[in-house]
Amino acid sequence: MPIVGGQRRKGTTVITEDVCFQIEDFTKGIEMLTELFHKYDFVDGGVIFGHALSGNVHFNITPDFSDPKDTKNFGDLVKEMSERVSGFGGSLKAEHGTGRMVAPFIEMEWGRKAYEINRRIKAIFDPTRILNPDVMITDDPDVYKKNLKAQCVIDDAFTICMECGFCEKNCPSRNLTLTPRQRIALLRETKRLENEGNFAVANELKKGYEYFGVETCAACSMCKGLCPLSIDTAQIALSMRRIDPPAPGLAKKIYDNFSSTLEMCRAGVSLEGIAGAIITQKAISKITEGLHGVTGVTPYVPKTTPKANRYKLKNRIKPTNFEKVVYFSTCANRAFRQNQGYDDQRSLQQVVESLCNKAQIDIIYPEHIENLCCGLSFENYDDVHERAVKDLHDALMKASQNGKYPIVIDHSACFNHAFKHMPDLEINDISEFLCKFVVPRLDITKCDERVIVHKQCKIKVLGKSQYIEDLARLCSDHVFNIKSFACDGFAGQKGFFTPELNKVATKDLASEVAEYGATLGVSSSSTCEIGLGESGGIPFVSVAYLLDRCSKAKK
Repeated sequence: MPIVGGQRRKGTTVITEDVCFQIEDFTKGIEMLTELFHKYDFVDGGVIFGHALSGNVHFNITPDFSDPKDTKNFGDLVKEMSERVSGFGGSLKAEHGTGRMVAPFIEMEWGRKAYEINRRIKAIFDPTRILNPDVMITDDPDVYKKNLKAQCVIDDAFTICMECGFCEKNCPSRNLTLTPRQRIALLRETKRLENEGNFAVANELKKGYEYFGVETCAACSMCKGLCPLSIDTAQIALSMRRIDPPAPGLAKKIYDNFSSTLEMCRAGVSLEGIAGAIITQKAISKITEGLHGVTGVTPYVPKTTPKANRYKLKNRIKPTNFEKVVYFSTCANRAFRQNQGYDDQRSLQQVVESLCNKAQIDIIYPEHIENLCCGLSFENYDDVHERAVKDLHDALMKASQNGKYPIVIDHSACFNHAFKHMPDLEINDISEFLCKFVVPRLDITKCDERVIVHKQCKIKVLGKSQYIEDLARLCSDHVFNIKSFACDGFAGQKGFFTPELNKVATKDLASEVAEYGATLGVSSSSTCEIGLGESGGIPFVSVAYLLDRCSKAKK
């Protein structure tokens, strides 16, 4: 099916149907379907597969419903197929639902008497025919030829979408705005309207799409993992954000004065902390939630928002140590400490330094780290993004002595970004680094915490999510993976400026925490941890804190 979907002609629709034959008629049935493919010109894109032992035959065809010839041939094929399958004494449906495509032919298959009995039953329970009209009981003999949706050609990366909907399960916005399938369907509908000259409605769709398709897309790429064609619908939002990003001049100034920007962030968090101490953090969250609801612009401040991090970074070198690592601590972790609600309020840098000290690993921070960013925050601004990536690459190359030493990044989203843009460097996510380099040099004693593990979406995409679970299992016998969502939807700054996305995505987390009796959550994304802690009702911290708590230097 993915082969058919990915290689079909542009503008065609993947139609999947199934019929069933008695075993003795099975080969004749396949020959009949093959004959129909040739007769109605569906050899290109026509595929037969199924379950031979059950007499079950699936088939795909790919008609172009914008082409009158294809549309007529499709209708003729369905009609003749239904007649000939019934002639074999077969079933017009094997395991899929009946649907409007074969509804007019059910009476032919089952006979008038059986059909009339079902019609009367339907009339008793649904006299006004508002429940699934025409899906099985119909008075319209041509319903199978109506409302056929033509697939307008859009961008090559998305026009191959079959609209199967497999992607929807993983999408954090599926219960808020749109799923990936729906985002692509809306692009097609907008294109159709433009092709017909209906620009007024098309422009209305484009305007609404800004929130429904762009602002509330977490760009986590979790949809790609479930898509049979590996379509990354996140690229729609990412490309649209680059077309006309807000305040490009301001983005340049922020990067030019990056250390000052982080200091302003620390000051803002400190002021918020003072206010929270006076009227409670819960009240601050309630007030900012109300303001955000009114303005749609002012940020929401979660109850778990961390305090400012003023820890001074300096290299940690000992002549007796075995190895060295270059540690790039990301801007979010340099600006903020651990989320409120957890007893250990050391900065993440202090915790990593503690672990490396136990493992006898020297820590080297890149020069002028206060001015460095992986570039993810500036992804919509091509010039600034390119500068940020180059500056960090040059600093890491120098600190690692041209790649001699491994590099660790302490936020998974930033790690993913650097990993993609700096393939010539050995860059590790914090969980991977701890597993490979630190754990072998520690003695670990398990604690009694019941730990729930958050696998950040960006390490899932890279196939590196097992490391954080491995670390948790080294520290506790009671470890559970989050199952209620694939991505928490905090998505960097969206947890502050589009908080509804995170709240909807994690709406079942509290009940999952209660089900497991979890007492601590671990993650590798400090921003995600803010939303997870608020929704889950327990502290969510970097997995490094748990490992440091449970470990000693190996004797």
